[in-house]
Amino acid sequence: MISNFLCQAVALPFCGAKVGDLFFMLKPKNVPLQKGEVVLAAHRWYWMSQFGPLCFLFLFLVLPGALSPFLIGFLSQWGWAFWGVAGLAVFYLILFIAIIRFLYIWSHTLFFVTNLRIIDQDQQGFFHIIMSEANLERVQDITYRKYGVMETLFDYATIQLRTAGPTLVLDIEGVKSPQYLENLILQAREKRIEQLDDNTNANVKSAMDV
Repeated sequence: MISNFLCQAVALPFCGAKVGDLFFMLKPKNVPLQKGEVVLAAHRWYWMSQFGPLCFLFLFLVLPGALSPFLIGFLSQWGWAFWGVAGLAVFYLILFIAIIRFLYIWSHTLFFVTNLRIIDQDQQGFFHIIMSEANLERVQDITYRKYGVMETLFDYATIQLRTAGPTLVLDIEGVKSPQYLENLILQAREKRIEQLDDNTNANVKSAMDV
């Protein structure tokens, strides 16, 4: 179980997997799949969409270690070398927790498209998660937007979905190849609507026969 989490949390952001891949057949953990429901696609943030936070983590990881000999040497002149080492250890402990939290949120923030519905699993902390779902036939509008050079060059964007009835707006961030996911949702919705229409016609016909 731990090795599976590490594979998903560490390797996958850099493997260049496409949005259509199922990432080791991931399934939503907090929403059980219905009978006959099949996952068509699973999405996580594209790693390049987290380039800024990753750069900050890298700088905080490297710079203190590079500067620590000078800092500890300076503090040793005042007899505070121990406190310099202790402070550096506490800093790296906090940084380690921050990295684990980042990887945990990344690995548990998921968006699923099934043959029946869309499911958004938004992990916002170790103990904070928001689940949203909507039936495919209720999806009314799908748009995606790209901002800036990075999103244009690396082809990732934020997809926004709106549903009918009780209005639900979902912003799916960091989607690699957004047009692919948009087309997949539209195709799945059309198939679902056709299936519901066929079921309705079959029920009407059986009722008339009776």
